[in-house]
Amino acid sequence: MLSFPEIIPFDWNDPENLNKCYDIYLRSLYLGNHYFLGKKVHYDDKEIDGKHACFWHLITRNEKDFNERYPNRERLERIHWTAFMLENSESEDITCWEELVRTKKRGERYQTFLYSKQYKFVVILELQSHDLYRLVTSYYVDEKWRKDRFKQHAKRYRDPRKSIGSAV
Repeated sequence: MLSFPEIIPFDWNDPENLNKCYDIYLRSLYLGNHYFLGKKVHYDDKEIDGKHACFWHLITRNEKDFNERYPNRERLERIHWTAFMLENSESEDITCWEELVRTKKRGERYQTFLYSKQYKFVVILELQSHDLYRLVTSYYVDEKWRKDRFKQHAKRYRDPRKSIGSAV
């Protein structure tokens, strides 16, 4: 059974904690040179407030009542889990499926979901070309409806790890 790394305690009162999390993101993900199914994983490194857009997306969560993204403790404490999931993506403990997803900003795109039911953590990749994925996001799954949806989708859609090639 796959054993995930310990969470990193996050202290809102320590102003350096955000920079520490960013350093972990840089070391474990951005400089990590990750691949999935032989395709390079790309990160949005456009800078926003001195940090990559990908980092901001990974550590923030949409708040329904405010229609804005705010830092989220569960995401901050698990910033290093994204790299761990990518590095262990072939594990049977990680459920994987690919589906065509419609988004307001980007239209229809194939996205690949890597999900650990045991640790309630998902990594979402988007196929960009025959040799490139983009990391869309990753997060701790704490909503029952989302866990149920992931369970249904994992059964309904194909696991790209079990087939030759992937949809483009």
